[in-house]
Amino acid sequence: MKKNTMFLVLMLIAQASFSQTFNTVKKETKSVIDSIFNTKIEKKKAVGMSIAIVDNGKIVYSNGYGYSNREKEIKASDQSIYRIGSITKSFTALSLLKLQEDQKLSLEDPIQKYIPELTITSDFDSDNSIYIKDILTHSSGLPNDILNGMFSTTLPSNKWIIDALNKQKMASPRNYFNSYSNAGYSLLGELIDRESGVTYEEYIHKEIFRPLGMKNTNINTSIPVGYADDKQVQEVGVISCIGGINSSVLDMSQFIMMMIDEGKFASEKIVSESTVNTMQEERSSKMTLMDDWAGDAYGLMVQEVTIDSRDESKKEVKMYGHRGDTPIFHADYKYIPELKVGVVVLSNTDKGYVNARTLLFDYLKHEKDQKLKLSTAKRHLKQKRLATIPKEEEIIGSYGFGPYKVDVDCIEKFKLKIGKFDVVFEKRNDSLEYTMKVKAFNMITLQKTKDIYKFVKVEEEILLKKVSGYSQREFFVGKKIDYKEITNSWKKRLGKYEAINAFPCADASTFNFSSATLELKEQKGILKVKLTPLSKDGMPAHVLNIVDDYSAIETGIGRNTGTYLMVLENGNLYYNGFEFKSTKSAL
Repeated sequence: MKKNTMFLVLMLIAQASFSQTFNTVKKETKSVIDSIFNTKIEKKKAVGMSIAIVDNGKIVYSNGYGYSNREKEIKASDQSIYRIGSITKSFTALSLLKLQEDQKLSLEDPIQKYIPELTITSDFDSDNSIYIKDILTHSSGLPNDILNGMFSTTLPSNKWIIDALNKQKMASPRNYFNSYSNAGYSLLGELIDRESGVTYEEYIHKEIFRPLGMKNTNINTSIPVGYADDKQVQEVGVISCIGGINSSVLDMSQFIMMMIDEGKFASEKIVSESTVNTMQEERSSKMTLMDDWAGDAYGLMVQEVTIDSRDESKKEVKMYGHRGDTPIFHADYKYIPELKVGVVVLSNTDKGYVNARTLLFDYLKHEKDQKLKLSTAKRHLKQKRLATIPKEEEIIGSYGFGPYKVDVDCIEKFKLKIGKFDVVFEKRNDSLEYTMKVKAFNMITLQKTKDIYKFVKVEEEILLKKVSGYSQREFFVGKKIDYKEITNSWKKRLGKYEAINAFPCADASTFNFSSATLELKEQKGILKVKLTPLSKDGMPAHVLNIVDDYSAIETGIGRNTGTYLMVLENGNLYYNGFEFKSTKSAL
C-alpha cells in the first residue's frame, strides 16, 4: 500500500511541474494534432484550448493552445482550468453507483423512496414512480430544465428545486424517449446528499477527486474566465450536480484512465470492475422511440465504431464519453476501453466547439495506422414496436417540430416558416421521403442538405424522422399533434409578464435570467409562449398545446419540449421555475 501511495504522489508531482507537456507520440502525429488546434486559434474560433491523450495507462500527449487568460498573457496549458459543464453528470452517475456498491441505495428504486416530498404528477402514467435508473439515462419523463437558478450567483437549494418540480408535470411517459433532463440530475444531487450523509461536493471530493489525484479540480469555486464575442467574461455558478465541475485535461485524463482500467487507478481501486461495467452498459432497448445517434448508459453516451486496420481486417468496438457545454465553455471526452485509448478536449470560448471523437480518430490514424469511423447503428430496430409506413391520409395534419408548428396539408410539399426563411420539404420520387432546403424571401436557396426526412408510424403515433446523409443514422424530429384552439380562459391571459422570483445572475452576459420576461400570445388560433432573459439570448417562441384551463404543454419531441406552462392558484403563470405576474394585457 505504501509503495502504491508513493507511486501516486510521485506521478502527481511530475504532472504538476510548471507547464509540463506530455509528448511520446510520433512527430507526424504531433504535427497533425497541433496544426488542427493552432488553426482554430489562428482563425479565432477559440481563445484557449487544451487537450490530452491517454494510451495504455499513460498520458502520451497533452498540450495547450492560445490563452487561458489573454489579458494577463497566461498561455493555455495542460494544467489550465476550464468548466466542463455536463461532463459533471459522469461524476454524478459514478457517485450513485459507488453508493449502490456500498449498499446505501439501489438504482432500481423510485427516487421518491429517498425523497418522499417529490410529488410531481403525470398526465401520461397512472403510476407516478420515477426510477433512479431512468433519471440516469434521461428516460424518466421529467422536464428538461428548470431555467430559473440553473446559472446564478446564488444557486437554488435542493428543496427549492423539488418544490419547483412539484409545481410542474412530467414531460412525457416513462421510457418513451431519451430526452436530456438537467432537472432530473438536479434530484440526483439531493439523493447523494441524503444517502452519503455529506454534501454532494464533499462526497465527490472525498470519493473521486482525491483518490484520483484530481487536485486541481473543483466544484463552483475558482470559476475561470471565458470569452464571448471576443471579449473576456465571467460566468456565474451552475447547479453543482448538473454542470458545476471545473477541471484540467490532466485531471480529466486520470478519470478516463480509471474508467479504461475498470475502476482502478495507480493500482488503487476507486470502484469495482462490476460498477464500471454497470455504468457503461447501454440501456436504451426498452424505449418506445429510439434515435440512432448514441445509446444512453449511466452518465455516458455510447457509440459504435468500426476499425479498419492495416491488415484490412474490420472490427467494431464501443466508444464512451460525454460532452459538456455552458454558454461559454465547451468540453468533450471519449474513450475506447478495448483499445485502452481516450482523449479530452476543453475550450474557453463561446464559438470554440470541440469534438473529442475527431481527435481520437486522428490520433489512432496517424499514431497506429488505424482508421476509425462511426458505425451505422440501427438502434431504432430495438424499439418496443417497430416503425411502419403510415397511409398518406394519416400524414395530413399538424406537427410539433422543435418549438415550431408545421402544417402538412399536401403530401407532395410542405414548409416551415422561420422569420424571413422558409424551410421547404419536397417529396422524393414515389416514396414518402422528402428532401429539405432553406430559402430566403421565397426565392434564394441558401442551403440544401443531403439529409432525408420521412414519416413513420409507431403504435398509434405519426412521427417525422431525419436520416443523416453523412452517417445514415435516424433521428426523431417531429410529432403529429392534435392542436386545440385557444380557449376563452387562455385568451384572457394573453399578454406580457415579468418574473417575480428570478435568481440573481449579476452582470452575466449570457443566460442571464435575473430579469426574465414572458409573453403569451395567439397565432392563428394556437397558443405560443416566449421566454426572454435579460441577456437577450433566449429561445424562440414555443408553440403550446392546451391541456385544460390551467395547463398547456410545449409540443414537439426531445430536448426543449414537454415543459408545462401552469396557472397557479393566485392567477400567476409558472414556467421553467419562474413565477410570472402580468404586466400588460394584450386585449
